[in-house]
Amino acid sequence: MKPLVFSPLTVWSLVCYNDGSQKDSRKGVFFFWFIVCGVISFLCCLEIDILFLNNAGKACVLWLLPFGRADCDGVEGAKPSSMNIKKQKGFIQNTLNSFVAIPLIISSLAGLNPDVAEVTNTIVSEEVSMVSGLSGSDLLISNEAKKIDAYFADRNMPLEGNGEVFVREARVNNLDPFLVASISVRESTGGRHACSSVTNSFLGWGSCKINFNSTQEAIEIVSWNLGGNNPNTEHFYANKNTKEILKTYNPPSIVAEYAYEVMDIMDKMRNYDV
Repeated sequence: MKPLVFSPLTVWSLVCYNDGSQKDSRKGVFFFWFIVCGVISFLCCLEIDILFLNNAGKACVLWLLPFGRADCDGVEGAKPSSMNIKKQKGFIQNTLNSFVAIPLIISSLAGLNPDVAEVTNTIVSEEVSMVSGLSGSDLLISNEAKKIDAYFADRNMPLEGNGEVFVREARVNNLDPFLVASISVRESTGGRHACSSVTNSFLGWGSCKINFNSTQEAIEIVSWNLGGNNPNTEHFYANKNTKEILKTYNPPSIVAEYAYEVMDIMDKMRNYDV
């Protein structure tokens, strides 16, 4: 179907180019469009998509080309000089208009093609990555981690510097990036009042009866469980939203407003200025 859209224009441009009545300046324009339409027609025969245009867009742009510039109108015959001058000016104006109209048409159609948004986002992400050395997802993690660390730092909380671990583990386990960090604030004031009877227990996990080898391990294991990925605890946490996770983690029967307290901390972290 694609070649049927482009081939008539290719032939039309060639016929106009070979028309003996056309002046050299006009023949040059027809030859230019003959080459352009011919190349696009060839690519379409090979089923190669043209960037920024879906099938409907290609048809609209190329069928509108003849209306954006001078027509192939055969022998002009004897006409008053003033008419020839006006026609020449009109031809020049229409030719220039075609160069202005085509990008506008393409830009408008680009909004209808979901592939364009993907291409644009990819280009922007790649350019940002070239400058910062980080991918798009890394940049998002970095920003969220900065907010967590800034929140901890402004309150002299020992867990400052672990923002990236909190966010990374949240992403891995499909959790809100501020959830486990906020639990640490509610349970131990960001590690300041961690359980003394065991090591690295600042999240209230296991009621101060479980040792963790490091801060990172504690964050990893608790995030893994809350994400419903531990086969032994998935029936408690799997397929639950943040509020439901928190109400399971520390039920209202024990601390009535626990879920809302943690979620309030999460909101403060999320909106923290860095």
